[in-house]
Amino acid sequence: MKKIIGLAVLAALVYFGVKWLKDWNPPQEQTPSGYTKTLQREEQRAVSVTRASQVQGLTDAVWKFKALKERLPNSLRELVEAGLVDHVPAGFNYDPATGTVTVAP
Repeated sequence: MKKIIGLAVLAALVYFGVKWLKDWNPPQEQTPSGYTKTLQREEQRAVSVTRASQVQGLTDAVWKFKALKERLPNSLRELVEAGLVDHVPAGFNYDPATGTVTVAP
């Protein structure tokens, strides 16, 4: 008798478990494709924040150079030579006429 009750309980658990899994609809961000999209979006945000920080750092160095030398640098390379930055990361444009640093397209 205990075996029959145990089998009935087990069958009910399997039946309702399968039914629940069929009806379960996880939020999009909890699916593998949603998780991947979330990671890609966060990576893009991290790159954007890093680039903005680098632009600000280079711009600050340009104006420190101007304060020291009383002129704008002719290139970002001059900031390295003056010891204001360790290196100039790739992917930036510099306008020596205005001292503007931007991210290259």
